[in-house]
Amino acid sequence: MAPNVLIRFVPQNGASGVLAMTDQYGMATIPILAGTYCAEAYGLDGHPAKLAPDSIKPFNRCFTAVAGKTMEFSLTLAADAKYGGEVPILGVD
Repeated sequence: MAPNVLIRFVPQNGASGVLAMTDQYGMATIPILAGTYCAEAYGLDGHPAKLAPDSIKPFNRCFTAVAGKTMEFSLTLAADAKYGGEVPILGVD
């Protein structure tokens, strides 16, 4: 994974998806409900990030989360992927 990539986990049951943003190491830890999900990657500009050929296949970007279990999942961006944008700085005035 790459830093500052938005990952959207879309459940197969049609419920609203879950968003996560990878940290500076390309990692994100999120709690999700049990179910089957497919992942999509987006740049901070909101445009889809180009995935590597194997990560495009549903078999490699979909998974089933089981209650009470921790799992590891990854997507691979294409070598020429552009997912630009800056992480917005949030502040209080």
